[in-house]
Amino acid sequence: MSATLTLWTGFRTTTTTHRSGEAARFNGLKTAGMLVAAPFIGLAFIVGLPLGGLALLAATAARALMGGGRVLQTLKNVAMFFAAPFVGLAYLVVGPLVGIAVLATFAWRAATAPAA
Repeated sequence: MSATLTLWTGFRTTTTTHRSGEAARFNGLKTAGMLVAAPFIGLAFIVGLPLGGLALLAATAARALMGGGRVLQTLKNVAMFFAAPFVGLAYLVVGPLVGIAVLATFAWRAATAPAA
């Protein structure tokens, strides 16, 4: 028995095995430029995103302070926002320990139970 699978994406492609000198040089320069620029683009995001987040936080706090009566609620929300990762970390650390303790308790009860 013989089967043939043919995949057709709908696009015709042509490949060249050799580029002319100037096209190859431009492609190499483009690649080198991207290799040099990529870390700086990443650095811009690493520096820019926290600053943008702090600006958004400051704008939200200013809007809340202008509003008047909701200041305490907003401060509580901000404090909970900053505490949430630490609460999640505590659950991540303590959860398996509690699970092991429960498993050990059931194992101890099963081991010391009188035979039925």
